Amino acid sequence: MRAIRLWGVVTLAVGAVLLTGPAPASAEFQLDLYVGGALTNNVDFSFSGMGGSGSTQGMDVSNALVFGGRIGYWFDALPWFGVAVDGFKFTPDIPSQTVNGSFAGAGAVSGQAQKLNLTIQAVSFELKARLPLLKDATYPQGRLQPYVLAGPAVFFADLSDTGNFVASGQSNSDTEVGVKAGAGVAFQIIPQIAVFGEYRFTHFNPSWSFTDSSVTPRASFNLSTNINTNQFVVGLSFRFPWPPRS
Repeated sequence: MRAIRLWGVVTLAVGAVLLTGPAPASAEFQLDLYVGGALTNNVDFSFSGMGGSGSTQGMDVSNALVFGGRIGYWFDALPWFGVAVDGFKFTPDIPSQTVNGSFAGAGAVSGQAQKLNLTIQAVSFELKARLPLLKDATYPQGRLQPYVLAGPAVFFADLSDTGNFVASGQSNSDTEVGVKAGAGVAFQIIPQIAVFGEYRFTHFNPSWSFTDSSVTPRASFNLSTNINTNQFVVGLSFRFPWPPRS
């Protein structure tokens, strides 16, 4: 269901980008497919429930595979300027580890935390700018194209517990708006196909809620954190005039 919702958002957003009005034939449509690595910074959880509140410091996060696809559009009147919708997924799980933190009224605490499985899907809405280099008649927008991008993103974050709460195996989801920014370079192999490498930074602030029946009365336990991720991806980019020439 979450995957259906993610790509439904992408489809609607692409329609909004491409159907805003008639486009000249020399405008450019772009389809990117990519894969890479996602390196998420250590996280500090804030928590509340079970009669108190507190925080953890510097919990390790696993590196993860990131993959996705992007649909973009470069304008004819401003060929250096474009818009895009990007959908991607990664799983920066939080492994079992010793946790250091603090609890209100008790001071510093330390204990063992069990693994938390974290799955993140996102849709970003991007403004893009490129610099055309190595221009000629075959590559009027430049065969080499450094570019930058930035924009808001909607993140769908599923967190599953493996033994920190009773009953074990609980999961909870959150949807939050965050940001994405990046830079990359594309090189056109032929006029219709380019290869590219890209760095992207993403940030958002999710929160989740669990219950614990090991205490009486049954208690809610709320977690929140910042998720900051550095992504490095490579991919293929397919370029076409839009609307297609007959």
